[in-house]
Amino acid sequence: MIARLLKNTKGLKYIIFYVIFSILKDGRRLRKCLELKDSDDLLLVANGPSLNNTPLHDFKCDSMGLNKINLIFNRTTWRPKYITVTNGLVMQQTKKFYTNSDIQVFAEYKARFLGMYANNIAYFLTRPDKNFHEDVVNGVGASGTVTFAALQLAVALGYRRIFIVGLDHSFAGYSSDVKNSPLIERFEGDDINHFDPNYFKGMKWGVPNLYDSERGYQKALEWAKFNGVEIFDCTVEGNCDVFPKMSIADAIRIIEKG
Repeated sequence: MIARLLKNTKGLKYIIFYVIFSILKDGRRLRKCLELKDSDDLLLVANGPSLNNTPLHDFKCDSMGLNKINLIFNRTTWRPKYITVTNGLVMQQTKKFYTNSDIQVFAEYKARFLGMYANNIAYFLTRPDKNFHEDVVNGVGASGTVTFAALQLAVALGYRRIFIVGLDHSFAGYSSDVKNSPLIERFEGDDINHFDPNYFKGMKWGVPNLYDSERGYQKALEWAKFNGVEIFDCTVEGNCDVFPKMSIADAIRIIEKG
């Protein structure tokens, strides 16, 4: 297995990071943070513009926000229990918030080398594959989106029902029929792809890969069905057709019933 990993750049990077991860006892920190859940239900909050029409404060359960979810805090009393971030550009752009927050942050291991140090931050590794892994202490699979990593962390935390909102799965000029190369561009004008027009406005961003994202979601759903975990997409007018759809009203009623 090690010989196979050494044959590719991602495999070599994983081995190097895993050694550092072990020496610095980051796995122990991550394992401890995987014991924080308070219920069996989790609201997973992606960053699409539909969040502006989503009553986040009505969900009375644990929640996990993604990336720059803090940009919505001035418009709602809702706060997530966790935040998950995998993108290096997002880490650099949002590092001050992450390191000064009391919210538990799960950050991909590159964060350690970008100066993201704080008691509320736990690091996780990315494996050199695109599979869905419950054993996140040894790393998560990558498949084009932070949401895939967040779903793996959610099941590792022990949640049995996951309700997703903000998964618009729509980026202007990009299609899920085409696998995009991992390019970095500067976003010009207001950001219409996220809930806040300033999300990437005038900043660098990694172009979306909806093709890989969908395949990751399919793997997540297959794993969930086999292991008795339910995943519902409650996004307002969302364009992802992988997960079973559920209205926000129905999701809130189910959560309230326990």
